[in-house]
Amino acid sequence: MKMEDLEQILPDRVGSLSGKRLILILGLLVGVLFVVCLTLGAVAGVALKNPPAPSISIPSGTWNEKMTAELKDAGVCMTPECMRSAAWLVSNLDQTVDPCEDFYKFACGGWQKKARLSPEISEVDVERQVEKDNELRVRELLDSPIKRNTERSSERKMKQFFQMCIHEYGRIKNGGQELLSLINDRVGGWSALDPNNWQGANWDMERALKAANTELRADALFSVTIEHYFSDDGNVPQVRYDGLTMFYRDYHDDDKSGMQDAYKDYMRRVGDLLLRDANLTLDASEHAHRIEQFVEDAYFMESNISRNIVKSYFASGAINSDSTVLLRNPTYFRLLDGLLRNESQSHVMKRVLNNYIVWRVLVEYIPHLSWEYRAASYRYRDARYGTSEYPATWDTCVYTLKKTMAPALAAEFLNVHVGKRKKNEVSDMMKTIMQSVNATIDGATWMDRPTKERAKLKMKAVTMTIGFPESYFEPRHLDSIHLALKVDISDGYIKNLYHLNSFRRELFTLELQSDDDYYTWQYILGVGGFGVIPWMFWTSNHMMVPAGALQAPLYVPDRPHALNYGSLGVTLSAEALVAISEMGRYVWTNGSFYDWWSDDSDEEYSTRRSCFLDYFDGAQLGPFLINGRNETVEITGGYTEAWRVIEYLAGLRNTYKAYKGHVMKSGEDEMPLGINLNADQAFFASAAQAKCYIRTDEAAYQQAVRGIPSYDTILNGALRHMKEFTNAFSCKKTSRLHALSNSTCEIY
Repeated sequence: MKMEDLEQILPDRVGSLSGKRLILILGLLVGVLFVVCLTLGAVAGVALKNPPAPSISIPSGTWNEKMTAELKDAGVCMTPECMRSAAWLVSNLDQTVDPCEDFYKFACGGWQKKARLSPEISEVDVERQVEKDNELRVRELLDSPIKRNTERSSERKMKQFFQMCIHEYGRIKNGGQELLSLINDRVGGWSALDPNNWQGANWDMERALKAANTELRADALFSVTIEHYFSDDGNVPQVRYDGLTMFYRDYHDDDKSGMQDAYKDYMRRVGDLLLRDANLTLDASEHAHRIEQFVEDAYFMESNISRNIVKSYFASGAINSDSTVLLRNPTYFRLLDGLLRNESQSHVMKRVLNNYIVWRVLVEYIPHLSWEYRAASYRYRDARYGTSEYPATWDTCVYTLKKTMAPALAAEFLNVHVGKRKKNEVSDMMKTIMQSVNATIDGATWMDRPTKERAKLKMKAVTMTIGFPESYFEPRHLDSIHLALKVDISDGYIKNLYHLNSFRRELFTLELQSDDDYYTWQYILGVGGFGVIPWMFWTSNHMMVPAGALQAPLYVPDRPHALNYGSLGVTLSAEALVAISEMGRYVWTNGSFYDWWSDDSDEEYSTRRSCFLDYFDGAQLGPFLINGRNETVEITGGYTEAWRVIEYLAGLRNTYKAYKGHVMKSGEDEMPLGINLNADQAFFASAAQAKCYIRTDEAAYQQAVRGIPSYDTILNGALRHMKEFTNAFSCKKTSRLHALSNSTCEIY
């Protein structure tokens, strides 16, 4: 190793090692290199000529243990987590870039060179990679042997379903036959199988609609979710229009005729396959007529959707005449009621409704049928979205379990990959971050005293769910949640999928009636235990931190706090501060709508914000290579950019204060060997590297045109106004990101 190579891995910027410590480490490195050379020489000799291995005498209390102890005494972190984190951080840097000119490129340039986009993917970022890694971890867990193989075991039910789901041969063998049997049993049959003898007069539309929505989860005509209010009503059902595949405007937009044709072709192909799997003997003309009638009916209903039946959506007793139900789009349901009340008794209208409901069931179940059915949906998606990226079978299976067995799936992931230690450590870090908020509010000179006091009350009232409920470590509790779920491998895959979809009704009922925190359920049912992105429900003053975010490189125990505060802490802090932002100002501690900013504070804030607006207004984004030409996009107004930078800068500065408070209390971090940055610099680099991304020029251009600021714009825009960054990197006054006192914008 040459001296210049050593210089690349040893600190030489602000806060570098003292001379005595540097001499000690260099001496130890020389010893390491000497032994490594001897070892490599021995290995090479064995590989090439196989001579006797040289005898090397190592004294008791080996040099390796002694060297490790001396490095630790010198303030170097030698844990495996430290070394892996150092490798991650350094490999992502582009040290040819001056951090004071383009910090995003300095921090993420190395990552961008390594990252790859496949032809069907337009964007990749660190958080998405972590989520994908979490999904792979989940798949490995689902593939592992069943530990609790009992009739009641939620683990058994989940893993057995997964194995049936990924069994491609079973799908090919059965085609659509199992689904046809289910449609006949639960929906009252399909009129297209025998239109001349179909008993429309005896077909029960309400029974079919109930089965489609509650048992088959097809969301025909409407859908129901749970909404939370701070009133005595608590958790209440929310009913809204649904039952469409395309965006509602696309059915009537003349400019979308190509998309409409592609959608009808999708319906036609699926209908063809289903008639084939019904083993009917039809001539070509009759076959085509039945398919066209099916497509016409289903498309007609999707074009004219309206009405609501919700009473039987939940299990018995969940809703009664005194229950509060939130009805979205009431005009839509009045129109639907008129349509069905006047025409549903006619034979033709019953046939139309039957074909529509069957189609909605098909849309829900197509991802679980043989490849031919899925190929029809992929063809349509390609025409609609211009994408050829399709989920792997196992990915669809995990997604299905996430919707139907989220508690059990989350528990499996949490027990192996998170644990209580990570949750407790992140909770402690978040407490430190929240403690620094009062100082951040006190430093906000645009707030008058009454507004500051209300801001502190608002932040004090923020509630938080980090990771998971403790009950997820109790198998008996999980088994009790999934007690009503039946999974039996002798029933076949589609029948078991039906059981899972029916079980979602029980989960909805449990969510509605449970004493558990509503946001715990949002976490359980929404991200399945391994989501990554923390978010703030600013309308209800509650923050969610998914357990999937407690994974490397976002959070790693036993590594320097500077890295964890930077990578995960900044995101958490920025989300929490939304509670007192220009959005959070309109909601009070109890969730009621109330503008608690004073007029004077509002006026001063607007003045401060205009500084950020002026900074971005007229700036050029790009160039982007579009159709062989370099295109740029000019930022007009800069409102979105300013808002995002204000939000991120507040989180960055507040977290930096929290980290420095931790250092004051607990002392400086031991930094890993090889990081060419001091602790403060590593904090900023870690914050940046949590958001590294690459995207195609076309995707970047479309984002810019739509006014969606990229992370490099947000990061560099924030650091340009942060004196702490300028000091950490000793930026020259002439550098692009130097926070000049006479031109720095500041709110928090």
